[in-house]
Amino acid sequence: MLCGVSTPRRGAAARWEPAGDGGERFVIDGDLDYSAHEHVRQTLWTRAPGSVRRVDIDLGGVGFFDTSIARILERYRVEAADHEAHVRVVNASTVPLMVLRLAGLSALLGPDPRTA
Repeated sequence: MLCGVSTPRRGAAARWEPAGDGGERFVIDGDLDYSAHEHVRQTLWTRAPGSVRRVDIDLGGVGFFDTSIARILERYRVEAADHEAHVRVVNASTVPLMVLRLAGLSALLGPDPRTA
């Protein structure tokens, strides 16, 4: 992993990008099954929960979305909230949006997560 970029097998990739206004965007692309969860977790935790006041998660380029990834994002959101930071999904393709809602993790969703 170099500079906050992780690329696991199966074409999934995770990276941090500036989001403006002091926030950062965490972008994940590709098919996210259990084999990608450790790479996503490691890349996400290159920014300690709460070290960034606002984290916008972009799942617009995700095809397959496993609940193991949803659990990682929710854990990060909860830990960041303990430090008064905000983590939310601002862009999501249909599959991750559906999985997050079905898993009862709507707290991760921004007020109107745009679908890709």
